[in-house]
Amino acid sequence: MYILNHSCKVERPVLNAFIRWINDYYGEKDKNGNQLHDYRYSKLCAPLEDDDSVIIIIQVFIDEIHEVLDLYLTEQQEIFQTRMYQAFQNRVLSFLTLMEVLKKHD
Repeated sequence: MYILNHSCKVERPVLNAFIRWINDYYGEKDKNGNQLHDYRYSKLCAPLEDDDSVIIIIQVFIDEIHEVLDLYLTEQQEIFQTRMYQAFQNRVLSFLTLMEVLKKHD
C-alpha cells in the first residue's frame, strides 16, 4: 500500500496503471512509439523502486496538474485537440474520484 496525501492508500497495481496513462499523455511519440519530446512526467514509464519517490511524484502531479496542462496546451495547441483534452480531463477526474473513494474506505 502507498500513502497519498497522508490519508489515502493505493495498491501498487493501481499506481502502476496511473503512471502508465500519465506517460501516454505526456510526450508526443513518432509512428514507432518513440518519445519525441521529453515532458516533465515522461520518466514515469521507468520502473520506480523507491516508495518515497512514487508518493512524491504522484503528489506533485496532483498539485501541479493545471499548470502542466497549461504548459502542454501552450506548446502543442495544434496537435492537442479538444477531444483529447476532454478525454484527459475525464481520466484525471476518474483518478481523483478513485482517490476519494479509497480515502473513505481507509
